[in-house]
Amino acid sequence: MTTEIVRLWAEGFAPAWDGIYRADGSARAIDLTGGAGLDGFELGPPIDLTAMLSEDPDNLSCVDIHRGAYAAFLAHPRIRLEHRLNPTDHALSDHRVVLARTIEEFRDRHLRAPALPHRGDGRWAPRQRSV
Repeated sequence: MTTEIVRLWAEGFAPAWDGIYRADGSARAIDLTGGAGLDGFELGPPIDLTAMLSEDPDNLSCVDIHRGAYAAFLAHPRIRLEHRLNPTDHALSDHRVVLARTIEEFRDRHLRAPALPHRGDGRWAPRQRSV
């Protein structure tokens, strides 16, 4: 089941209420401290995001800034980027294996040199120069 916060993130939005929102749907209010310096925060009570959005559905901020940067890099002829969105929290704690496999697959597709031909005796054959 997709949580409300994951649905919002996928659409490029986040709640405009100060809080900590997790992919599992749990959320806590935060009270910022330190004035303009934002030196810290205090955890407040749990947030019912669904109820808050039903009362004020337009209290959202756009968080789509990374897609613009991604599009600019994608247009570059030599930079190889891929966009992946995993419905998880910032620590990727429940997607570590998925993240590791994604990185390995990217590395194998884009960064590995072609394998040298094997001679059959445990040694690698030298590359032949093309004329």
